[in-house]
Amino acid sequence: MKVAAAELRRYVYLRTGNLCQIAEVAAGSHDQIVLARNRSLASDQYLIRTETSDGHKRVTITGGGDLGVLYGVYRYVERLGVRFYLHGDVVPDDRITALPEVTEDGKPLFATRGILPFHDFFEGPDWWNLDDYKACFVQMTRLRMNFIGLHNYPERQQGYPGPEPSVWIGLPEDAGRRGNVTFSYPAFFANSLRPGWGNVPMKTSQYVGGAAELFEHEAYGPEPQIGHCPWPNDPADCNTVFNRTAAMYREAFTLAHGLGIKTCLGTETPLTIPQRVQERLKSRGKDPADPVVVQDLYEGAFQRIARAFPVDYYWLWTPEDRTWGGNKPGQFEATARDMQAALGALKKLRNPMTLATCGWVLGPQQDRAALDKLLPKASPMSCINQKVGHAPVESSFEKVQGRPKWAIPWLENDPNLTGPQPWVGRMFFDGADAFRYGCTGLLGIHWRTKVIGMNIAALAQAGWVISEGSQLTNKPGRASSGAAPESGDAAENRSLGASEFYQDWAVANFGPDAGPDIGALFARLDGKAFPEVSQWGGGPGRVKVNGTPWTTEARRFAFVDEAGALRSKVKGAGNLDRFDYWLNTFRFTTAMAQFSCVAGELDRLMKGRELIKEPALAARQELARLWTEMIRFQMAAVDTPGELGTLANLEQQSRGAAHLLDKHDAALEKILDTPLPAAFTPSSSYVGPPRLIVPTVRSVVAPNESLSLKVIALDAQPVKSLAVHVGPLGKGKWQTIPVAHVARAVHKASLPATRYDFEYYVTAETRAGQQLTWPATAPAMNQTVVVAELVNR
Repeated sequence: MKVAAAELRRYVYLRTGNLCQIAEVAAGSHDQIVLARNRSLASDQYLIRTETSDGHKRVTITGGGDLGVLYGVYRYVERLGVRFYLHGDVVPDDRITALPEVTEDGKPLFATRGILPFHDFFEGPDWWNLDDYKACFVQMTRLRMNFIGLHNYPERQQGYPGPEPSVWIGLPEDAGRRGNVTFSYPAFFANSLRPGWGNVPMKTSQYVGGAAELFEHEAYGPEPQIGHCPWPNDPADCNTVFNRTAAMYREAFTLAHGLGIKTCLGTETPLTIPQRVQERLKSRGKDPADPVVVQDLYEGAFQRIARAFPVDYYWLWTPEDRTWGGNKPGQFEATARDMQAALGALKKLRNPMTLATCGWVLGPQQDRAALDKLLPKASPMSCINQKVGHAPVESSFEKVQGRPKWAIPWLENDPNLTGPQPWVGRMFFDGADAFRYGCTGLLGIHWRTKVIGMNIAALAQAGWVISEGSQLTNKPGRASSGAAPESGDAAENRSLGASEFYQDWAVANFGPDAGPDIGALFARLDGKAFPEVSQWGGGPGRVKVNGTPWTTEARRFAFVDEAGALRSKVKGAGNLDRFDYWLNTFRFTTAMAQFSCVAGELDRLMKGRELIKEPALAARQELARLWTEMIRFQMAAVDTPGELGTLANLEQQSRGAAHLLDKHDAALEKILDTPLPAAFTPSSSYVGPPRLIVPTVRSVVAPNESLSLKVIALDAQPVKSLAVHVGPLGKGKWQTIPVAHVARAVHKASLPATRYDFEYYVTAETRAGQQLTWPATAPAMNQTVVVAELVNR
């Protein structure tokens, strides 16, 4: 309850400029917002009521429990104009002068609502650290989500994508009382030196266009991996990576539980036993193929998890190749035996977590619901949509009865992972389908956060039913009522409610002057209308080589100039900053599309019977210019770890592994009989405007927790000065905190621990004398932080 009150006070302050008082008992002749529990409601339901007496408003927010009250507070904050996304909040630039009158009831449409951030690529949770998880969990609660699940790739012969260190496989005696492992094997998250998924290993200093300045390590990855890239080999180092990862999850997942978020992770089935573990088993006279031994390994994995960090579910994933190749004889039987081994291990340990299933398909090809007959009814069954989200929700969910079942639409697909993917209409459509099939959970698979922020918000809305009085609504900021759309639409084009959503989204993000026009533009682009300029190429997001001339292809990108023409209508520093993120993202996509057309033209010229030297050289020089331009626009849009991952993907896959820029250089140099001119090589220098970037933004910390800030001060030269300014929320004396240089353009600061809510902003001065401020609205509106105990220590 105290957290809800502190959060409400913070947002009222941001929207009105007034800092409210928090009291245990409501009293006095003034406007009041009263928070209370209502035991007649379910724990996560809420009611909001407004009464007016003697000219004063009294808003009452009640919930079935503390979580319901918190959900009610965040919903009321949305009615103040604030919008929540996984990457952070949007607080409108214009302040309000009066609190709105709200009468609203809210309850979940799905009991389980959340996300599946997928490990394996630079763009996703592989590059999240502890603060990223903490920020994510707070934002999930604001979105009224209550579940996070992680998939763990197994060991494969080619050395990627796994094994990953989220799950350790081993015997019970090889993990200590706190879950620290004493025997393990090489495991790794994605890092810049890891091969595979279409990438070549690359030091970050090899990135062009100034992109290297954004990375403080040559071998870049998440903190548990630093110093052990691409993967550890020494036995002690292998243990270190597993134990660092467990320490990160311990603190992060404990916070998740304090916010009412269930946690889940798991492995693919049948269990893949790492080679070093197989050798250890054989040295002890154990057969790795023996079901009894497999159960022992599951017991070791489950016991270690229970000791190391809090987990509610362990899901077993059917392998991906069953999506594309179907089932082979005996596979279902092997999966059934493996699941029985896992269930046996859990029973022996007195069920510290619940077994669940997931995968690229719900079940075997002959009967997608077949696992329903094998598993205890307490075990949830789930799967992601097939065809990387282009197929609808699995209809066989309807055949599964009497157990939790979770539908998992794709918030974005991985073939086009370097491009924008607005799929709002699909999220509402799939949510309605999931409800129609009787699903109790609605989750979303994704990698990035900000560039798909609207998709995540739509998925969150689709998980709730909200009514005003007795009238169910499906308006902006409200969920689909669950009424399913007609099923005759082509799977690719399924859509529901996008136009109304985008009107609300655009006004909140860009202001009332430009919002309606921008919202109409995005609604028009939602779904398949947005051009896809990247594809799968051994890995995600490789730039397509397009044989269509740019003069023809350019028409598909006319919307970028249309968006640019709307910029003059955007008023306010925050609105403009958010708009420029999208304008730069659009321009980045356009540069990528133009690059792909010129690459196709150069391919055609080089395959000609008689090479015409001048056009070929001109095309090659244009490729260098466009690559630099593409990197520059993407760097202008870097705000989160996801955009850092996009840069790494472009450099290490499209330019590195696929050689889309230089694959014809040897032939051209042979024709010239001299090395190519310097203009054919993208510069390593940064040429864009100076920027301040804070990739991870937290707004809730524990009492006496020092908030660590990573600040990237990006310019052609190192900035002249950089500082963080901190003060009590709404009043009091400010102090300036020095910022330490780490490497390149990366700096870090540690804000003093306190027991009181505070606000801060960052300033810098460039060598040219330009003043920079973060956030864009500072110092009029700063980044605010609530100090609250969210977990029982």
